[in-house]
Amino acid sequence: MNLAVVTRDNNVFHFVRSCFPEDCQFTRFDQSAAMAPALSNREFSGLLFDANLGQEAQGAQDTFPGLENRRVPLIVFRAPRQPHFTIRSIEASADEIVLLPLDASELYLRTLHALKRFRDGASEPRDPELSFANYRLDRRGEKVTLGDGPSGTAVHLTSREFAILWALSAAPGHYLSRQQIASTIWASHEDRVGRTLEQHIYKIRKKMKMSAESGARIRSVYARGYQLESN
Repeated sequence: MNLAVVTRDNNVFHFVRSCFPEDCQFTRFDQSAAMAPALSNREFSGLLFDANLGQEAQGAQDTFPGLENRRVPLIVFRAPRQPHFTIRSIEASADEIVLLPLDASELYLRTLHALKRFRDGASEPRDPELSFANYRLDRRGEKVTLGDGPSGTAVHLTSREFAILWALSAAPGHYLSRQQIASTIWASHEDRVGRTLEQHIYKIRKKMKMSAESGARIRSVYARGYQLESN
């Protein structure tokens, strides 16, 4: 495992190294823009980005400069429990978000999970559009359309509903745990948003008119989470 770590704090860099086995290789960068060529050429297996660098930025592009053409998974760590930062991380297609206070085991396991999903082809978040069954999603305008061409019908989702649907659509055939969704969408723990998450899933199913006829459904399995299934 060869990981790039973007942080200006040397103590943080050494802490990150201590979270992984000794045979893992690490390269530290002070800013992400300087490492863009290496990311596009896959010289690294993954990128760990210190959220402390981007909290003052106004948008995703300013928060994560130089990462538009990356071909490796992005793990944002030391993320604050602030919705606006979580939204910017989602806009930058972060594969995992590790919240404060930083836990060594969580950082290690979430990084392994992101790398596995990326290798398996379950993570394709850099494309601004996704489609499944007879639905089309456009991340740029948070638009969902049912049907093809100009006759397609717009499905109106809230920003949070769209973010949940996008996360599920970007991982076809894979379950996303309730904790994953809670930490990514709400920057919170599962026990705080459990009922709210269920209500959002219910509304998505209803607004999307998901059924056997539509060719798509969101499947829920206890202790595993949610999975988008489509024909």
